[in-house]
Amino acid sequence: LNLSASTCQTPDLKILDNRLTQLPQAPNSLEVAAWRNLGEIMEFFGKIKASELILGKLSQRTLNQFDQGSVLLSLGKLKQLKKENQEALTLYQKAAGISPEIATQFKAQLAQLNLLINLEQWQEAVEVIPFVKQSLSQLPLNQVKVYGQIQLADNLIKLQDQQNNNFITESLEFSQDPLKGAKTLNNQRIE
Repeated sequence: LNLSASTCQTPDLKILDNRLTQLPQAPNSLEVAAWRNLGEIMEFFGKIKASELILGKLSQRTLNQFDQGSVLLSLGKLKQLKKENQEALTLYQKAAGISPEIATQFKAQLAQLNLLINLEQWQEAVEVIPFVKQSLSQLPLNQVKVYGQIQLADNLIKLQDQQNNNFITESLEFSQDPLKGAKTLNNQRIE
């Protein structure tokens, strides 16, 4: 990225904008990953304007579907952090729809479900559940799947409290699977 450590600690938006302008219209996946990671790091350290500049400019480039899905997911998380919830929901939907990578689809759908529940949009949340479950079933056993099962179980409990649907049985099922998965992965932290 050719940025100094001081640029990252106190980001100069003009320098970042200049570097992003120099990025090719169709950057390769390595460049996209580097810039997306920098945007996420900036968000983590509270440099919201820098993060938004990076992820926003990156999303305007011609990216392959894998990269586009990841960038839109990251941008959606940033918008949610900024309480721009409708925009976040739209970005999550786009990320899930465009990415051919099942893990990105799942993360975007789960983020959408979490946000809908937080916004108390119960019916919309119920409508997303089949898509989340479908994506989850296609994931290989890994950390994303195990944590996703835990989050889905938690979301189903929240929905059970608000809806008259019978999510409690599904919630119990999804809460048991992560323990089995963690043992299979030999991941004591998850256990």
